[in-house]
Amino acid sequence: MALRALLPWLLAALVASAVLMIAAAAGRSPNQSAWAAALFSSAILSAGWAINAPRWRTPALPDHAPSTTPRLALAQTTILSTLVYVWSAATMLLVYTGTSLHWRHGWQYGLGLALIAAASAAYGQRLARPHDVLASPSAIETAVKLAAFQGLAIAAALLWILSSDKLNSGKGDWVANHIFLGGGFAILCLSMFAVRTHSALTNTADLPARLHR
Repeated sequence: MALRALLPWLLAALVASAVLMIAAAAGRSPNQSAWAAALFSSAILSAGWAINAPRWRTPALPDHAPSTTPRLALAQTTILSTLVYVWSAATMLLVYTGTSLHWRHGWQYGLGLALIAAASAAYGQRLARPHDVLASPSAIETAVKLAAFQGLAIAAALLWILSSDKLNSGKGDWVANHIFLGGGFAILCLSMFAVRTHSALTNTADLPARLHR
């Protein structure tokens, strides 16, 4: 499935989730906030699965799902990751600067996430250029390895949040924790998708030659 066709729906989910979480913060409704975060995370993961899963099957038949290059596959996953960071930054900043819910670190994390979103968008633009140094096979191989480490680090962070009982702290950071969980889980899964897709595409790159041996 083409990412371009999914983008309007993903942007709608981003806006809807952010609005619902802002309303939840204003109305002190943690359950609404959690469900709104899950809404956006589910939308991103559904798109990531729809785009990547067909590439995990060996393209042995001409009429199989269309394949792509490792560069284009990573570029598409980077776009999805950028949307996650944009959602995280925008929701964090709007909640903690536009509502009465107070958490003193809200603007700091919001700005940090905004910087990550900008860096992710810039990286995606460079991946779109076939001759860019960051789009070379060796650079992509390194990026995929970093994605694997990123996934492990995020998994550890999510386990810490869940095991430390921060969701029930009673402080004003409950919306932030929902953002961390929803966004973190989305990035974790996207990292796994990137690793698996890269492995599938690179392992089958020489499939025609092997089939005719």
